[in-house]
Amino acid sequence: MAKNHLVCSNVRVKYPEFLLTLDLSVEQGDLITLIGPSGCGKSTTLQLISGLIPCDSGQIILNGKDITNLPVWKRNIGLVFQEYALFPHLNVERNIDYALRLKHLTKKERRAKTAQLLSLVNLEGYGKRKVDQLSGGERQRIALARALAAEPEVLLLDEPLSALDEKLRKWLREEIRRIQQETGITMVYVTHDQEEALTISDKVVVMRDGQIEQYGTPEEVYSSPATLFVANFMGLGTLLPTTLLPSVLRSFEEYEEPSESHLFFRPEDVILHSDPSLPFPEYLPHLRFKGARVVNSEYQGGRYLLECEWEGYTIYGYSATKIGGDNLTLGVKVQDLNYFEVK
Repeated sequence: MAKNHLVCSNVRVKYPEFLLTLDLSVEQGDLITLIGPSGCGKSTTLQLISGLIPCDSGQIILNGKDITNLPVWKRNIGLVFQEYALFPHLNVERNIDYALRLKHLTKKERRAKTAQLLSLVNLEGYGKRKVDQLSGGERQRIALARALAAEPEVLLLDEPLSALDEKLRKWLREEIRRIQQETGITMVYVTHDQEEALTISDKVVVMRDGQIEQYGTPEEVYSSPATLFVANFMGLGTLLPTTLLPSVLRSFEEYEEPSESHLFFRPEDVILHSDPSLPFPEYLPHLRFKGARVVNSEYQGGRYLLECEWEGYTIYGYSATKIGGDNLTLGVKVQDLNYFEVK
């Protein structure tokens, strides 16, 4: 059974107009992402864990040791920032070697470790290059190698890919995941990108206004959001009042009216039926919306996002082909519904 490697227990830090409260446990070898809107406390969380700012109350435990009041240099925590933070006057090899010198290794040991780390980040042969000769992606991989050189117990990454173009960002996040799995290091990764959080993580922490809204697997936060905020923040969806259920529910089972005021479902959960001459697939129990009209079709590469109007409500769905018209039937399995109270 995996053990809790990093624990933030009742951690609080208060500013004049902001309060962060944090209860978080990270298992050994997990990669967790912190995601949420700007100003929700993601970067502040990293600063608390690393010791860059003190907490007003609570405890931070790392591998069973209370590090709450330890200075930064005694915590054995690595940091990788968006801005790379490499030494411009040192070449690649010496940037990595800097961290190794602090461990009092011999020159031979440092040379072997540097070569190993350059191989790990797929930059063999780059040791003698100057920092200004590297691309943005190469600089970030060197920053990652330098952080790993110190053999930290936890590695914190604060939006490390946000300054890169989309194609490079996708490739590098795969590289970071590969490196994390090969080394087995525990990582806490801040991002503003929902797709990045869902694809790279073992667990996702969704934050809002200094609070954790939900902490779970990518599948849980996307398919079973704990709050309407999480549902909307982690992807597109349809929100409808539950008062519609008696008119659209198709079921042989006894109907029980939910206590919540609204239901929510994702576009990929919508069943599209555009040919009224064919019978609608029977997914019992399910909701059926007859006579929907396509008001917008957006091609997203391999599929279309349809925005449909049904009796004054907007319903989103995906289609493999471009569909138009005003006589579309939409269906949603009851098992794919989430319910929320909206005031």
